[in-house]
Amino acid sequence: MIEVIKEIFMAVGMCVVAVIIYGLFCTIINKLNRWRKNGCKIKCLCKPHKYKLVWYWRNTEEAVLECKKCGKRKQVFIDYDSIKDKFH
Repeated sequence: MIEVIKEIFMAVGMCVVAVIIYGLFCTIINKLNRWRKNGCKIKCLCKPHKYKLVWYWRNTEEAVLECKKCGKRKQVFIDYDSIKDKFH
């Protein structure tokens, strides 16, 4: 009789531990996805969007691109000499 109760408590304990580990993994994955969406600086431009050149300063090699779809602006630095070498 005591062995049966012991097995039941062990099964309940394993289920509780499994639920806690599952919740921990879900929380970590959600935080990682939120960081990748909002805080990550790895991505530069969103790929499905089309950008137009708003302005470009040749002396500082600074350019501003604006998405035609959402209006988001990005500041980038372009090496003008490499472009000139390719096209001249």
